[in-house]
Amino acid sequence: MTTYRELGTQIGELVDEKNTAYGSSFEKCGEFMRLLYPNGVPPERMDVALLLVRIFDKQVRIATDEDAFGESPFKDIAGYGLLGAKLHQEKRDRWQDNASGPVAANSSKAPHDSAGPSTKQPTTTNESGRAVSATWQQLVDSSPLRTAATAPTATADASQSEEGHVNPDEIEWEVLHALSIGTPGFNLDYLCKYLYRYPGSAVEGQVAYFLATGFAYLDGDIITLTKAGRKFHLYYLRSR
Repeated sequence: MTTYRELGTQIGELVDEKNTAYGSSFEKCGEFMRLLYPNGVPPERMDVALLLVRIFDKQVRIATDEDAFGESPFKDIAGYGLLGAKLHQEKRDRWQDNASGPVAANSSKAPHDSAGPSTKQPTTTNESGRAVSATWQQLVDSSPLRTAATAPTATADASQSEEGHVNPDEIEWEVLHALSIGTPGFNLDYLCKYLYRYPGSAVEGQVAYFLATGFAYLDGDIITLTKAGRKFHLYYLRSR
């Protein structure tokens, strides 16, 4: 059975494949970089320079309304392209088909007109995007994400006890999906705690991808991430 963490890894590989197909971004923004660094990029600022290059490349692709795969960045809902969205949904469906237990089996075979919440990937229409956002907001509100983030204390013992009742892969899917669709009201305090507990996870990779594609910018150890018209700050916990 494919775990959510493996799913995130495969999405990351797809992102790398797409970035390779774009070609060297430095070739596209030489004048831009020379304005910022007329004497060359200092070695200690190379990470920031790479981030700026990817932001510039993202804006160029938006301006031309096409990337190397012929996809419009305006329809890039999840931040990794329509091709990535299709793969993401296929892996999600496959996981549901192989899930064990009566609850998982029933949820994976539920009829489309069921009254239960839908977990389908949002399409490019505004109506379906709003519907998925509302559905995932309900899931986030009723999941361990909300209770874990609003706990009165955050001691090590409490974290260990909390971890014992949580499946990291399941929560990782919720975090990734909530970030991808810009779920309103998503509890970001929990995201920080999750990245601290599971450094190097697919969630951290998604945050890093936001940095690389212009959805976010880095100021010291603080990220300013803009999604769905909302701006917020969170600490970026680097892999240790």
